[in-house]
Amino acid sequence: GLPNPATFPFASMNVELLDGTTLSLPAAELAKGLQYSPTPGLPPLLDFLKARQERVHKPVSGDWDMLVAGGSQDLLSKTFDMLLNEGDEVLIEEPTYSGALAAIAPLGCRLVGVPTDANGIIPEKLEQLLQ
Repeated sequence: GLPNPATFPFASMNVELLDGTTLSLPAAELAKGLQYSPTPGLPPLLDFLKARQERVHKPVSGDWDMLVAGGSQDLLSKTFDMLLNEGDEVLIEEPTYSGALAAIAPLGCRLVGVPTDANGIIPEKLEQLLQ
């Protein structure tokens, strides 16, 4: 079930961006933000972030979308679910974030470790794996 918004201890929230813009969330909007939301994220937040992406980064392709997640594990799971199918081979850094392994394990993919050093993936090792 949904929590009763009357029990939330917040009256409002203000956040100042580096450019000086202040984002304000009055109690009613904040209460919406503290509830469970649609899978892609809160529609007003997505609208704001998409407009900013268009304005600041000017994506070349018009065929893009966005989602907002509650944490890295949630986002990893959603991303893997969108992109991977059972039996796919996935290149993964060695060592890697154990949360990524936990999120990918139920999908039945074959993980292929890519050796790393202090600078990241070792290009020669990656090239060998891709041949």
